[in-house]
Amino acid sequence: MIISEYDIEYIVQKSIRGSILENFLADQPIDVEDDEELAFPDNEVMTNNPTTWRLLFDGASGKQGYGIGILLIDPVGIYNPISVKLEYPVMKNEAKYEACISGLKIAHEKGVRRLEIVGDSNLVISQANDGLSTLAAMTKIPEGIKIKPLKIRQKQKRDFEKRTIANTKVVPKPWFEPLQKYVEHGEYPSYFQKKERRALRQYATNYVLLSGNLYRRTFDGQNMLCIDQSQASQIMEEVHAGTCGPHMNGSALAKKILRFGYYWQNMEQKCVGYVKKCHQCQVYANFKHTPSSILYNMTSPWPFSTWGIDIIRKIYPHALNGHEFILVAIDYFTKYVEAQSYKVLKSSHVFKFICNNIIARYRVPQDLITYNGGHF
Repeated sequence: MIISEYDIEYIVQKSIRGSILENFLADQPIDVEDDEELAFPDNEVMTNNPTTWRLLFDGASGKQGYGIGILLIDPVGIYNPISVKLEYPVMKNEAKYEACISGLKIAHEKGVRRLEIVGDSNLVISQANDGLSTLAAMTKIPEGIKIKPLKIRQKQKRDFEKRTIANTKVVPKPWFEPLQKYVEHGEYPSYFQKKERRALRQYATNYVLLSGNLYRRTFDGQNMLCIDQSQASQIMEEVHAGTCGPHMNGSALAKKILRFGYYWQNMEQKCVGYVKKCHQCQVYANFKHTPSSILYNMTSPWPFSTWGIDIIRKIYPHALNGHEFILVAIDYFTKYVEAQSYKVLKSSHVFKFICNNIIARYRVPQDLITYNGGHF
C-alpha cells in the first residue's frame, strides 16, 4: 500500500528453471588453462583404498556332486579363481558357508589385512561363481593331478563343526505304568504330591497283577487286560473292520471290546473317534432321505383370534406392592399385549385373567396357546 502511489508493482520471484542456468553457463564459458586442475577437497572419499582385497564366493549342490567357487581379487586387479570339489554331501546353504570360510582362510594365508566380501546378490558375480562351483562339482579329478589355470582342490573335512542330533524315536510310556508299579512294588512316581498319591491308592484298589500283566477288576468279577494305545488301535481295527467286523457305532464298539476282556482309559471316546474316521462307515452310512421342508410361521386369520399365554417367573427384587409374578398374553395378529402382576399366582388367577382381559374384551378366541403348565 505504501509503494502503490508511486505506480510500482511488486511481483513474487518465481523458481529458476534448469534450462535457464544451462543457457547462462553456455553463453559465458570459463577459460581454464590445460595445466590448471580443479581442486576437490572430498576427492579421497570417492576413491577406494588401494590395499583392499575383494572376495567373491558361491556354492553348488546337486546330483552330480558338490563344489564351491572362490574369486579373490588383489588391489592391483589380478583375478585368482579357485574351485574346490567337496567329497562330502552338503546342502546349498552349507556349500555357500564352506565357500565363504574357505575364501577367508585363503585370504588369511595370503596375509590380507583389508578384505571386502561380496555375496551372490550381484548377478555378474553370481554367474561367475556359479560357473566355478558347477565346474568343480562336475569335474572328476584323479588323485595327484593338478589342472591349470584353475586351482582345483579337494576337501575331505569341513571347515566348521556341524552338530547333529540323533533322530531317536521316543517310545511313550503306557498309561497304567504308575498303577502297575504301585500294585507290584508299592512305589509312587517321584513327581506325585500328597493328594495324587492318595488318589493313586484309591484308584489301585480296582486293579490286580496276574503273571506280570495288569488287569482291571469289574463289578461282576471279570478281569480285563490293560493295554496301551498302540495295542488299542489294533484291537479297534480288528473288532470294527476285521474278519466278520460289523462296522458298529462307537458305543457298541466299546462295549464289544469290554466283553472281549480288554480295557484302556477313555475307551468309549477313542472308539467314537475311530468310527468317525472309518472310510467305509462314512461312505455307507445311513442317510436321511426325507427332503428338507420349509419352516412355516404360525399365523392368525384375523385379529384377536389366536392368543399366546405365558408366565414370567419370580422377579427379584419384587415390586413395592410385593408382586413377583407377571402373567402375559400376546395376540398373534396385532402383537397386542395384555399383562397383569400378582403376588401369588394360582390357576384361579389365570382363569380370571382370561375371562376379564381376553374373553370380556375381545370375545372367545379361536386358539389359546400355552406351555401346558400347572396353572393352565
